Amino acid sequence: MGLGTSEAQRLITPEVLAPLASIFNSHVLPPDANGCTLWGSGKTGRGYGNFHIGTQASPTGRDMSIGAHRVAWMLANDATPPRHLVVDHLCRVRACVNPDHLQLVQQRTNSERAGTWGFRTARPRPYTALDGRVTWRVRFKQYVDGEARERSKTFQTESAAWEFIEANRGQLVAPRIQTTKKSAA
Repeated sequence: MGLGTSEAQRLITPEVLAPLASIFNSHVLPPDANGCTLWGSGKTGRGYGNFHIGTQASPTGRDMSIGAHRVAWMLANDATPPRHLVVDHLCRVRACVNPDHLQLVQQRTNSERAGTWGFRTARPRPYTALDGRVTWRVRFKQYVDGEARERSKTFQTESAAWEFIEANRGQLVAPRIQTTKKSAA
């Protein structure tokens, strides 16, 4: 029987990663205005950087993937995070691999920092008016004095909407879309 994902990832230690550091660093983009160094290679569907370890370097002899932020923390600290802690993004940017933006915390703390509704990346959505004009709306939560307030902002172009998101990265949290469960008949 094979190892589960978390058990296999525990085998990835700083000693395993050390020879791969130059490959890892070749996928890291220069810092943005907020100091985030973003992962410039593969990402998960939820926006986290994904570092691939091939069969030759893998401790299991099989291809493996591990969160790029976890690798960044391990390389910077020359340690493996304890089982009961996770690597949290202080900047709330999932693709960020800047070790200064990463901190070991309990999962509960990570979830609380993400907001009670959960973190979702803000992104523009197209809206077509009755007259056929297309505008772009960004829905997000804005934290004011510790309170989350839902907001939206409309833009004439998609690029203007993305510029707004980039300029406010780390301050915007998109609201979770509420779903209703269908009751069994």
